Amino acid sequence: MAYTHDIPFDESNRANRRRINPDVKELRENFIQTKALPKIGDLRFDPNAEDGDGDGLVQDNTPYERPAIIKPSLSKRTGLASATGSTLMTSSGSWTEGLSNREVAEQAVPDNPADFANLMQAYRTLTGRDFKPVDEDLTEDINAMTFEPKKISKLREALTEALDARPAWREQVDKFGMPPIGVIGDKRDFSGRMYSSEAMFIPESSLNTARNSAVVAVMSRPFRSIYSAMTGAPNIEGVKNPLIGDNLDNILVHEWGHFLNYLALTVAPDAKIRTLAEDMYVDDWNMSPSMNEQSPIGRLFKYFSGLERFSNAKQPRPDDERTPFVNSIYATTSPSEFFAELVTGYFSTDKKTRSRINEPALEMMETILGKRGMSSVDKKKVSTGGALVGLSPREIAKRVVPSNKQQAMDLFEEHWRQLATPEQKLLSSEEVLKKIENGFNNEFGNNRGFDNIDFHVSQVGAMRDLVEETLHNNPDFHETVQRLGMPPSFFTSSRYQASE
Repeated sequence: MAYTHDIPFDESNRANRRRINPDVKELRENFIQTKALPKIGDLRFDPNAEDGDGDGLVQDNTPYERPAIIKPSLSKRTGLASATGSTLMTSSGSWTEGLSNREVAEQAVPDNPADFANLMQAYRTLTGRDFKPVDEDLTEDINAMTFEPKKISKLREALTEALDARPAWREQVDKFGMPPIGVIGDKRDFSGRMYSSEAMFIPESSLNTARNSAVVAVMSRPFRSIYSAMTGAPNIEGVKNPLIGDNLDNILVHEWGHFLNYLALTVAPDAKIRTLAEDMYVDDWNMSPSMNEQSPIGRLFKYFSGLERFSNAKQPRPDDERTPFVNSIYATTSPSEFFAELVTGYFSTDKKTRSRINEPALEMMETILGKRGMSSVDKKKVSTGGALVGLSPREIAKRVVPSNKQQAMDLFEEHWRQLATPEQKLLSSEEVLKKIENGFNNEFGNNRGFDNIDFHVSQVGAMRDLVEETLHNNPDFHETVQRLGMPPSFFTSSRYQASE
């Protein structure tokens, strides 16, 4: 059997398909002219398409023709191998770094299905979703997209203006990235939608909303009751605005907030940030958070879970200054929408709008962004989450094989917290390290704790060579380790109790 590269193109399956299917050529030419998705027969985007003929492409000879696999080199070249940037992953920043706002908009809002699919697949790979089938609702929205030049231009202009008006947001985009954004051509009952880290959609109706406006509607009492009945939003004293902002630029920031939330819970190297992000990525205030009830996030859940929903009776706002709060009706509906509205308000261009976020909520936002609090973990000391993204096999080996006791303690504590139960995550650093030491002592039958690790330079070097060789010889394993992390690796200076 001949390999693909041994077959002359004129004799290949691809060439034969092109010759016997002239309608495909006409379809592609029409697509290039109209930039609108064809709805002919089964020529629809298939996010789970397979490369049946082994030519390295899927959905051949359609507007959706694209590489079957996003290679690690492609991800690295476009910056997606380090899409969460210097705060959560590496110091190289996202694919947006170095581009103008208009250039970011031109790439984030693709004008053809293949580019959209490639960018979406790269983000699926980054967050480990490439092993799962694409969601049916996401597939439906993809197939409802339009690539009409006027609409693409309008969305690009809106994103450019939003970034121009929000330098602080652009700074974070250069750290965390920007997902592909598409225009949905038919009517939808939402103003914007974000699917985890994969794709953002804006319906045509939202393209016509005002941009960069600080004016936000205030709900009348009758409509407030209807909205509460529809969304389950509690009727809280002084909360009258349905959203932090209902114009297009705020819609884009709001949906990007969901994107940030998902990135933080999947690839943040700090286990504490992942826990915070995971707590906020739910749709029900009655779901118990992982953190102590006396912590800000615990107080937030306790407050909202105690409110009555579907009631016209006014209910008080938090009676202390330690509970995060965002003055937006939509923010009260669920933790995930609270977080997205928090992001919208944090990056608002209007001082009055920003004041609708209290200090504890501001601290929560800056924790996720890495500006304060528990995000201050030194990413050079850990190997969990996405802390290894973008690193070579040698660099990973140096990270996961500790050369001294302190490095070992840092690595083991971070990994322990990643696997810990919600109650265990409340333990102090000293308590965690004591548990780990006890585990060593039980394993080796002595009381040497971390001193059971052999830190001699020759042993450290030998283990690093072994890890490097293993990663180098297994590219798929290397890519997986970058996304998910790797536990500490070492030679021991003691014999296992079982081997004695």
